[in-house]
Amino acid sequence: MGFNYYLKYVAQSSFYWSGKNIQLPRSSIIPLSTPIQIVVNDFFRWYGNPCTFSYSAVFWNFSRWEKEIDWMAMNGINLVYATTGMEYIFTKVFLRMGFTQSELDDYFTGPAFLAWHRMGNLQKHAGPLSRKWHESQFELAKKIIQRMTDIGIIPVLPAFTGFMPRSAPNLNSHTVISLNVTSHYYACDLFNEMTPPVSDLNYLADVNAGIFQTMKTVDPKAVWVMQAWLFLEDFWTPDRVESYLSKVPQGNLILLDLFSEAAPQYSRFQSFYGHFYIWNMLHDFGGNNYLFGSLVNVTNGPQAARDYSGSYMIGVGITMEGINQNEIMYEFALEQSWRAPLNDSELSEWLVNFVLRRYASKDAIPASALYAWQVLGNSVYQENPHGAHSLMLHRPALDKSQAIHFDLKSLFFAWELLVDASNELDSDLFRYDLVDITKEVLQYKFVMDYTQLIDAFNRSDLYGVSTQAAILVDILADMEIILASDRRFLLGNWISDALQFAINEEEIHFYNFNAKLQVSIWGTNYTLGLFDYASKFWSGMIQDYYAPRWYVFFDVLLKSLVEGHPIDNRVLNKRLFLEAELPFFMLDTKYYPTTTQGDSIMIARELFKKYRLSLSTIKMPRSSSKQQLPFKHYFN
Repeated sequence: MGFNYYLKYVAQSSFYWSGKNIQLPRSSIIPLSTPIQIVVNDFFRWYGNPCTFSYSAVFWNFSRWEKEIDWMAMNGINLVYATTGMEYIFTKVFLRMGFTQSELDDYFTGPAFLAWHRMGNLQKHAGPLSRKWHESQFELAKKIIQRMTDIGIIPVLPAFTGFMPRSAPNLNSHTVISLNVTSHYYACDLFNEMTPPVSDLNYLADVNAGIFQTMKTVDPKAVWVMQAWLFLEDFWTPDRVESYLSKVPQGNLILLDLFSEAAPQYSRFQSFYGHFYIWNMLHDFGGNNYLFGSLVNVTNGPQAARDYSGSYMIGVGITMEGINQNEIMYEFALEQSWRAPLNDSELSEWLVNFVLRRYASKDAIPASALYAWQVLGNSVYQENPHGAHSLMLHRPALDKSQAIHFDLKSLFFAWELLVDASNELDSDLFRYDLVDITKEVLQYKFVMDYTQLIDAFNRSDLYGVSTQAAILVDILADMEIILASDRRFLLGNWISDALQFAINEEEIHFYNFNAKLQVSIWGTNYTLGLFDYASKFWSGMIQDYYAPRWYVFFDVLLKSLVEGHPIDNRVLNKRLFLEAELPFFMLDTKYYPTTTQGDSIMIARELFKKYRLSLSTIKMPRSSSKQQLPFKHYFN
């Protein structure tokens, strides 16, 4: 953590999921003029959400895990789930209890859905798991835990939740398998997005007491780590929450207030009635990679929790469902373990330093790049904690909309500034950001033109529908082109990581199916609520999944107008499933590249030239700061 501070604030260097920018001289280190002392406010820094291990980490090998663990340590993280490989242990336990292998094959989900299996939400979906998978994951788990322990991170091990295969023969309930590995911290969540069968207060107290007593019997030093996510459900009234937590001794339970930046639970339940808790920024759902965040909420939230009456807050953490997105938010959130809340001026200065270390080189950073991030910090990343699922990436329909929580003209202006900065910047991280912002502009341009498409359809304007459909097809093609130019936006990487576990043709199909199903319809054709929950702006997905759905939709609209009949949503959805969705996640013969195509900077410049006039109707705010910058702007 101290070394990371030195890298960031002395050496103007940075280390992210997307890459690194290290400016240390090879021959010597940069000396400190005076010693620096940073006081950490809390005991713990937390990383992860059960879903992170499916949406991001499910197909990692140890090399990738080692990189992530190093990133954790650099950011001061010292408490992390260690659930990888737990199915290996549970298989052994269940077999000794009397379950058959066939019953277990109907129990475990496929690898891409293990997070929800572990929390009791799913059985069998996209399974079963092979013996090779179990063994390889267990070996990986041992390496992960050893690396965490060596580097000072406490692994939070899985406890038994009571979830078992649906069949229950005469079981041997006294099965014990000892691995002689413990950290004394155990994860267990009983009612994740599930309503308890009864609301009786004694039942709620006793069920938790039983779980904790089991932990205590095995490990007298046991500390239970529990998500507070369940308390967002209406079922959980203050008296029920208090009863539920009442029989676990204070000091033996840590609650993860999972969504503290937007929906904190500590303030609803009297700081969890005397139990320890960790303030967390959840931010991301499903590993979606569109841009949003609330720097304001994150800078103010942790200190407000510390100051809350009767607070037992003992940490700050990040509980994203997926990584590889919005890196600014996670860097900022983890600094809250030692930072005081920032005012507007201090936040502006922090943004300047963020850009300097992200793009630092031997040359000066252009003013346009610095100002672009000021614009983003005051719009996309100001008070936008929820984001909005992308219309482009969701199943087409006549009644779609996309909430926009900031002024779009600010996003377009930031794009202009970064395109201008591309005349002087060429670093890997700058290219990543330029692609990231370009794809955001395109997705919002898509929303604007979709609205015009629906307006034309409602007017029975055949020419208007045809014209707008052609524009939307063009935007989809451009989105594929810009994403294909950067390695961090390739479906091929996700598929390639999954296929490393395959040893034959059958397993190639299995892992391909799991990888594609998760990022497409997620469940089945009958679970519409999960469709596109894990949507991604990835090259390959635009071309072979999202665009084909829109092509079907445009065809349905045009035929409706030509033939004079209303659209039947059941017929539309059937066509979408059979012609676009099913072929994507069932077809495993197509190769998706892991190498890029085209030059990101040149493509972004061409797209800016192409779209700047159609975006110029959005009036830009003027400020004295912008007038001082030495570049031309087009959105005026």
